[in-house]
Amino acid sequence: MSKYFPLIRQRRWKVILGAILTSSILLAANVSTALTLSAHAHPTPVHLASLQMETAMAGWATDQHLASPKALFGGQILHTVDGGRQWTNVTPLHVTFNEQPGPLSLPHDTGTDFVSPATAWAATETSMPADGTGTILLSVTHDSGMHWQQWTVHLPQLSDSDPDQGVFNPIVNQVDFVNAHVGWMVFGPLIPPGGAMAGSYGMELWRTTNGGHTWARVYQTAHGIDSWLTFDSATRGWMVLEASNRNIPLFGVNTLERTLNGGHAWTAASINLISGLNLTELPPTFDGTRGILLTTLFPGIFTILRTDNSGQHWGDLSTTPIIAPSHWTGQTIGSRVVWILTPTKLWRSTTGGRTWTVQSTAAFLQPGLKGNDTKSIDFITAQAGWASGNSLSSSRVWKTTDGGRSWTSWTPVVVR
Repeated sequence: MSKYFPLIRQRRWKVILGAILTSSILLAANVSTALTLSAHAHPTPVHLASLQMETAMAGWATDQHLASPKALFGGQILHTVDGGRQWTNVTPLHVTFNEQPGPLSLPHDTGTDFVSPATAWAATETSMPADGTGTILLSVTHDSGMHWQQWTVHLPQLSDSDPDQGVFNPIVNQVDFVNAHVGWMVFGPLIPPGGAMAGSYGMELWRTTNGGHTWARVYQTAHGIDSWLTFDSATRGWMVLEASNRNIPLFGVNTLERTLNGGHAWTAASINLISGLNLTELPPTFDGTRGILLTTLFPGIFTILRTDNSGQHWGDLSTTPIIAPSHWTGQTIGSRVVWILTPTKLWRSTTGGRTWTVQSTAAFLQPGLKGNDTKSIDFITAQAGWASGNSLSSSRVWKTTDGGRSWTSWTPVVVR
């Protein structure tokens, strides 16, 4: 499954736009040969766009090519086996990031899903004419990027673009696999035939059950994904659906949707919020039938939603003592562990949000220190985690093995 970054660790997510259409055509796929990779001569500083560790030593990242004005959100797929100090460029051939020209270019024309220490997927737009047809290059590795299998997915007509509104052709915005066979792709932004009113960009959800070789459209909507869409099994998934009119202030207008049949049908989850507001920031995490969901009531005020029945109903646990009026990120593990990283503090709860402690006020958390901008946290257990941030020229990575009380740091490099 994917992991989402604002940057955050959790089955991924960023704002996703999507689409309307009416057919259910299966997509054919043709397998190509595995690929080998070239090597760099010397270690090179890296500017991380995302960091996702799978174990104490192995993990994945994407980086930013600062020399290219097009590649603002990622340039290479990287892999590490030493805890994040040294990285290998394992980007497969023909996989590019944000190469679509124009002032309104979308963040990526490649969607990635880092599933395990050895397995990763990438879905890359290779051709998308104005009529909405085209192809996707699907890539998968099961040996940490040493070799990739690639094949072409042929798309039917998804939608028409609208040059008058400056909207580009539809692209794949997300790929999400829960096992070797079952996965999804999200396409958008898409415009209904005949044009669109402001805020009516939708999305289409496609599903495979044979490892990406054939695909079928399972869901379409005129509304896009407000924050994220994620699956935690072959049948159960979650998304935050945006308001019917995106010009409305985003307070209390988006909805938490749940599917129990692999994405074919979605229903709004029952949520009891004292304030009546529902700005969901992170996907839910579960321990069996118990789960938690970190949300914001309004900017800077956090609350934890809790469920005891697998997400059928959510209750408001109460607001937290944490105030973060500007930048923040968070993470949840299971139904008890929550982190919130604000510009000056790392907060932690091991009681599902009932009680909180300030876990760290380390110097690297302070804004503007030596040009560092701490943007993400990535915990794999309640004790082991990473933080990463960027300066103008490179990244810095910090690691903790005691739940965030103490940290070591280094400058990551690409070695080949």
